[in-house]
This record gives sequence, structure tokens and C-alpha cells, in this order.
Amino acid sequence: MNCRIASNEVLSLISDIQDRLNDLKKWDFSDKSNSEEILYAPLRQAKAVFDSLLANDSANAQNNESPLGLQPHLKDEKPKSFQSAEQDPEENTMAPASDNRPLPFMLVHISSDQRYLFVNQSYANWLGLDSSEMVGRHISDILPEEIYQTYLPLIQRVLSGEEVISCITFPSGDRLKYQDITLIPQLDESGSTIAYFAVIKDITDHKLNDDELRRSKMELEERVAWRTKELELANSALERSRDYLDMIINSISDPIFVINREHRLVLVNAAFCRLMSLPKEDLLGEEVHDFCFSREMADDHWQRNEEVFNSRRETVVEEIHSYSPGAPATVLIKRIPIIDSDGKWLIVGIIRDITDIKKAQERIRFQADLLEQVHNTVIATDLEGNIIYWNKSAETLLGWKSEEAMGKNIAETVVPEWGLDKMNRVISDLIKDRGNWDGEFYFKKKDGSTVPFHQCFSSIRDGRGELIGLVGVAVDLTERKHIEEALKKAKREAEEAARVKSDFLANMSHEIRTPMNAIIGMTSLLLEEPLTPEQRDCIEVIETNGDALLTVINDILDFSKMENNKTVLEECQFAIAQCVEDSLDLVGINAANKGLNLAYSIDKSVPEMIVGDPSKLKQVLGNLLSNAVKFTDKGEVVVTVSAQEVDGDNVIQFEVRDTGIGIPQNRMKLLFLPFSQMEPSTSRLYGGTGLGLAISKRLVEMMKGRIWAESSEGTGSSFHFTIRAPAVKLKFDSPAATSQMIGRRVVIIVDNETTRRILCKQICDWGMIPLITSSAWEAIQCIQRGGVDIAILDTDLLDNSGLELAEEIQRCMRTMPLLLLTTRGKQVPDGYSHLTKPLKPTQLHRALSDILPNSSEKEIRKEPVKKEKPQISPLRILLAEDDMPSQWVAQKMLKRLGYRADTACNGSEVLLALEQHDFDVVLMDWRMPEMDGLEATRIIRQRWPKSQLKIIALTAYALPGDMEKCLEAGMDGYISKPLRKEDLARELEKYQRDSTSV
Repeated sequence: MNCRIASNEVLSLISDIQDRLNDLKKWDFSDKSNSEEILYAPLRQAKAVFDSLLANDSANAQNNESPLGLQPHLKDEKPKSFQSAEQDPEENTMAPASDNRPLPFMLVHISSDQRYLFVNQSYANWLGLDSSEMVGRHISDILPEEIYQTYLPLIQRVLSGEEVISCITFPSGDRLKYQDITLIPQLDESGSTIAYFAVIKDITDHKLNDDELRRSKMELEERVAWRTKELELANSALERSRDYLDMIINSISDPIFVINREHRLVLVNAAFCRLMSLPKEDLLGEEVHDFCFSREMADDHWQRNEEVFNSRRETVVEEIHSYSPGAPATVLIKRIPIIDSDGKWLIVGIIRDITDIKKAQERIRFQADLLEQVHNTVIATDLEGNIIYWNKSAETLLGWKSEEAMGKNIAETVVPEWGLDKMNRVISDLIKDRGNWDGEFYFKKKDGSTVPFHQCFSSIRDGRGELIGLVGVAVDLTERKHIEEALKKAKREAEEAARVKSDFLANMSHEIRTPMNAIIGMTSLLLEEPLTPEQRDCIEVIETNGDALLTVINDILDFSKMENNKTVLEECQFAIAQCVEDSLDLVGINAANKGLNLAYSIDKSVPEMIVGDPSKLKQVLGNLLSNAVKFTDKGEVVVTVSAQEVDGDNVIQFEVRDTGIGIPQNRMKLLFLPFSQMEPSTSRLYGGTGLGLAISKRLVEMMKGRIWAESSEGTGSSFHFTIRAPAVKLKFDSPAATSQMIGRRVVIIVDNETTRRILCKQICDWGMIPLITSSAWEAIQCIQRGGVDIAILDTDLLDNSGLELAEEIQRCMRTMPLLLLTTRGKQVPDGYSHLTKPLKPTQLHRALSDILPNSSEKEIRKEPVKKEKPQISPLRILLAEDDMPSQWVAQKMLKRLGYRADTACNGSEVLLALEQHDFDVVLMDWRMPEMDGLEATRIIRQRWPKSQLKIIALTAYALPGDMEKCLEAGMDGYISKPLRKEDLARELEKYQRDSTSV
């Protein structure tokens, strides 16, 4: 087959494709299968022709010509078949449909090495090049990179022998281009692809038109759907409107009826049916006059309806009628003429029963007469402030007669100039908000003087609810003002009295504590000396009574603080168990002297550490424990602690239970009142200020808790209180079971049930096995049978056989460990391990670990270091104290603690001593002659920094704020008198220097 024949066949196919493409302009591309059939059928036919041409055109390919013989024509001239088609289109039916116009699609022949073999004019025009410039060049040199990359996957597929039909998209400027592309492989005899044909159609405009058509169609469908839905909603709304109209008309409390020109009812509401006591069906269509109870009433109705039909005017008439049996009613009937849709006249009638309103008006007239008789000033104004009512009380109090005041502006008449702004603001607010105003106001009398009033302004409305004015009722406050001034004066005097009382208490505290400091300090020093029993008894009496006197002083001062609301709670972390143990230690000696058993139990639900004020908690526990010990002669005092979580906080409950004398029921409600005590005879026997429980109640309430008591006279009392406190979420090393404890059998010889129960629970928690005996003989029998590892014996057995039993156990079982439980102050023979009650878990754990055999803890435990006589400390101390007994006591205590101190008698001497010598600590009394401690401290802090010199306050003042004043002046610590050696030692230890750093 020669080149001309090939060209003619290709042109025929191209013409066919062009015709198909022209048809596509009218085709609906929404049907993808049809569009593919129209476009790609001739392309598949072209492929078959091309395949047949290739077999006969291999010679031309060897001469570097196109396999189809098209390349020479591209270089020199158009194929003759093209020329003949252009010269005589009628003779050549295979030619394109239009002359000298590029085909509406692009046709390309490309070799397997991606070089152009043939391009038609449409393809060249698309790329803006001449076709002769493109043949033989690599397509990547001609195509833009983004287009080449888009084509590349399709090219790879056709080179593999696959026929590719696809639609591609690529950016062109600021828009996207769409192309339909068909790639047909050209295979050699072995089936390898030696070239391929590409037929490309730009379908961008069609795509956009198609998208626009689709969007238009969707928009039209949406509009139709929306309009249909709108009509449906309108119909539904119309139905609802009818229902709403019926519902609204029937919900109106006034009877409503509609009559036609024949006076027949065409519409009634539910209220009208109720008025007539007939159903709606019996009313519609009937003449309205038929339902009147008298002929006169029917004639009157007919006449008034006719007047409205004839005049076409709305009327409102007050009538007295009766539509049902009973008393006639006063009604307002409004008749409104309307025209229906057929042009017929109707009357809408609205009936309002004003019987109650008429009665109310009568009452108002009666009340108006009463207003003239009241002693309060009543003034009414219109909305412009002009007076429209002025009662007799206003005449009397303000001096203007009613005829003088009526019509005048209230602001110009009774309001002083300095009150105009307030009056205008009140009137404006009342008009705007239509509410009430209540407050104090001053009115001006006719003589120019002013009078204080408590004024209440309200709005006045007419029958339609429209605001038409204001009314004010005023109460003369002249007398109350005098009373208030007297109360303010009394308050100032009371505050001054409270201040004087506070100053008096502060001075009395100082004056009492100063000699008490010497008394208690001297007794504590004497008790450390070797004394005869008689001497010791005398000094202990002095110490006991001194402490009692100090307790009374502290109670009075604490109560004074609370009265003045000057008590402040601290917030710090502390252990509840330690707080309970410290409180028990305070009453331990007194309890031991009375032979009372002390015990405490803390539930596992109680957190080990909480945040709160430990001193205030100890004060409450101390008060309750002191009372329990005071009023209990035999038995026990037990503290129990439990907890539960409420709203994220721990509500901790404390119980102090005793077996004392109990409280009479008629005194229970007085327990927590200030200065309240039991019966006078009891008070004289036991003493006390009656403030302890009142103080405890105040403190518990400050700690967000409550306190209450339960008691039975003659059998004992239980005092309960709660506090709220957050727990500290930290892990602590509590005493735990050891290998030496687990499985050990313990004989418990304790006759007090509470102590025995607490002890059994504790040793069970440590893995030990308790063996409880009820008598000394049973204990000996149990031990002799063997299998017992340790015995715990209470020396305070009821038959006083505790120590004898201990000796018997030692004789029977010399190697068996024995732990004695004893009360504070009771002597225990040498050689016995013992603990002082109440039992403390930490001490019990340590004692058991020490005496159990094979205890590794015992092997590594060192012997306690014996206390040696204290050595002179390197601390250089200056004692500032003007009271000689107090100075002497302080020096003695310092000496016994191992310190030596220089002395000064006032602030001036302190400054002089500091200039001459170096000191580490100044013990500074507050109140001294010439210059007190606070003034001296302020001067010292201007010259000596805190890091160089520490100042500790020694003061007999103990009122709220005393410590803060000392710290604000620049002091570092605070010790309240009477001075105790333990407090002094603890405070000095904070500033103790290493003996080597001098």
C-alpha cells in the first residue's frame, strides 16, 4: 500500500471522527456509554487500518520515513489527497467537512522513543508551534512539564501494548483544561510497540457547558422542590392558623359572638358557651335575643344591634343584664361592625363582666376616704410630676393645704434643691420600668425646713393598664433618726468600751503573767533539785495552782479574742495521731493520780496527715479531756477518731468518752454557753471558769464543724465534734509487721476492756496472735502450757496483783519476754521493759521489736547515749528584762540549759550593749522603761541585719495581734510568759550554731 492510499484512508477516518465530534456537540454526556461509542468507534476502526498499513510500509520506515508515509508531506507539502479534497470536496467524500480549517481534534503519531512522527495542524496550533518544528523532536522537549507529567502514565501504558482511552485534566493559566485522549499502539510482527497514535479532543468548553447545564438543572430541581415544600408549608401553616385562631378565640376569657344581618349567631367562643350554659351546636344559627331571660332585655339587644348595623360604627355600652339565673351582672358590651368575604355585614360582640371592677371602684372610693384619715403622707402626681392628690397628713406634716399644693410640680414644691437630681432620677426610672421605688428621701416643708421620710413610690395605671401617674406613701423618720443617732452613739461608746476592755485585759495579762513567770519558773527550777517529800508536795501544790491560775487567764483571754473576732486559724500540715497523743499527755499525770485508764483509737479511714490548725485542735481536745478527767473519779477516758469523705474534704469526727458523773438533762442545753457551769455545788467542788466548752464550740465552728454532747447522769458523758480538712496525699512509714512479729503468740493480761480491745487490734495488724486471759491464774496456766512467745501485762489490774504476777511469770519462764503497761509516774522495778499508757502504736512497735528474740532490729540497735551535763554553747545571748525576779528565773533556766547570758534592763541598755559586744541572740522583753522592746527592735533592724542578729520576744502580753506586732517590728521568734524551760530550749535550738563556727 503506497503513501497516497494510506493518506486517503486516514483522511476518511479523520472525517468520520470529525462528523462524530460535530454530533457530540448536541449529545448529552451524562450518558457516558453513548459518548464513548460515538467517539471511540471510528478510533478503533482507525487502529485496524493503521495496523494493516504498517505491514506493507516497512520499507519506507527503513528509509527514515513515517510508517504511514506521512512524514514527507509534512516536510514539503500537503498530501495530494488533502489537496484534491481541498480542490474538489464534492468528488472526495473522505475529505474534512470544511476547507482550510484544522480538524476539531488533534492527531499525533509518535515513535516508541517518544519522538514526533506526525502531528496535525490542530495539535500544532494548540502548542503554538509549526508542525515542521516538532517532527523528530522528543515530546518532553515540546510539551510543558506539567502536561508531559500528566501524559506520562498513559504513554507508559500504551507502550506496553495497551489501548488507552482516558480523560485528563491539567492546569492552564488560572483555569483547568480537560481533554479526551485515545492512545492506540502500533505493533511490529513480534508484537512489540514501535509507535502509537494519539487522538486528542479538547472538551473544556463542553465540560464547562455540561457542568453549567447540570448545575442549572440541579438548581431548577432545587427551586421546584423548594417551591413545592413552600406550598406544603403554607398549606400546613394555613391549617395551623385556623387551629390557632380557634384556640386563641376560645382561650379569651371574655365571651365573644358574631351575628349576621338576621341577628343569628354564626360564631361563638368557649367563654360565650359557658356564659349561656349551652354547647356550641345549640347556639349557632339561633337568634341571639332568644337567649335573654326577659323580653325587655331581648328588645334592648335587638335595638342596639340594629343601631350598629345602620350606623356602621363601633359602640361600647355598659349594661346590666342576666344571661343565666341569678343576680344580674354589670357588663361592658363592645359591638364592632365588619364585612365578610361575601360583602355581608356582621357584628362582632365582646362581653366583659365588670361587676368586680365596679365593686372595686366602690372600695377605692371608700379607701380614698380612709387615706384622708391615715397619719402617713400620701401624694400622687401625673407623669409630668404635677400633684393630683394631697391627703390631710401631707397638709399637717408639710404645711401646705391641699388647694395650695394641687396642680403644682412636686419637685418645685416639696423637694429641696439638693434632692432634685435624685427625685428626677426616681421618676424617670419608675416611668421607664413601671416598678416600685423604696428608700429614704427628704421633703421640704412650707417653712423651708427639711424632714426625713421613708418613701415608697408606685405607679398608677388606668383601667387599660396604661401608666398615668405616680403615688408616694411617706413615713416620717424624724423620731427614728433620733433613735439611730442614739444607737450610733451607743455603738461608738461600746466600741470604745471594748477597746478599753481589750487594753485592760492586755495590761492585766502582763501584770499577772509577770509575777506568774517568776512563780512558775521558780517552782519548775526547785522541782529539779533534791527535795524532801514534804518540800516536794508543797512546791507541787504551788505549781499545780499556778498552772490552774494560768489556765483561767488563758480562757478569759481566748474568750476575749473570740468576742472581738480576732482569732485566726493557721494552715499547716500535721499528723492527727501526734495531735491526739500530745493532748493525752497534757492530762496524763492528772489521770494517773486519779487511777484513770487513758486510751485512744484511730480508725483506718482517718488520713495520717491533714491541713489545718493543730494548736486549735489540741486546744479543743485539751478542754474536753481536762473536763473528762476532772469529772471522772474512776474508770476510763477514751478518745476515738473516725472520718468520712464529703465533697472532696475529710469530715473527721472526734469522740471523748468518760465514765464520770455525767450531766443532768436540764443542764445539757446550757453546756456550750459562756460562763455556764453545772450545779453550784458541783462547780464549787470541781472549779473552772465555765468558758472551756464555749471556746471549744467557737473553735470547732471556725474549723467548719459542729460539737455536741451525749450524757446520762451517773454513768458518764460523750463529747463529739467534727472538723473539715483536706488530706495530705503523701505516703508515710507507719509501723508495720516484721518477720520477728508475724505468727508470734502473745498472752494479753489486761482487765480494762477498752485497752485490751485496742491492743488486740494493733498486734493483729502486725501479724501476731493474741491470747486473752481473764485472770492471773489463767494467765499462768496458759504460759506454763507453752507455745507463748511474749506476755503483755497491765500493772494496774483491779486486784492490784500486776507486779506480783510479773514476778511469778519471770520465775516460771525466765527466758520469755515480758512487757509491762503502767501509768505515768508509777515506779517499775529494774529489769522490766515497760510502756506508759495510753498506748502509742509507734512506741509499742519499738518495744516489741526490742524484746522479741532473734530481732535483727535489736542486734543493730545501739545503747542510748547517756545525757551528760550540758556544755556552754557558743551562742552569745543578751537578756533584756527589767523585772528582777523574771530576770533571775530566765538566767537560771539558761544556765541549766548550758547557756550564759549578759543582761540589760531597757531598750537603751540593749543598744549600748550591742555597740560594745557581739551577740547572736537577744531575748527581748516587750514592756521596759525608757525604751520598750518594740522600739529597740526597730532601731536594731536599721543597723544589724537579721542574718547577723536574732531577736526573740519575751512578753507577758498574750492578746490577739501581739505576736504579729513583734514580727512586724523585726523580731524572729516569740515566747509568751510565764517562761518555761522547754519553750526556751526549743526556740534557742533554732539558732544554735555549730560549736566550731565561732
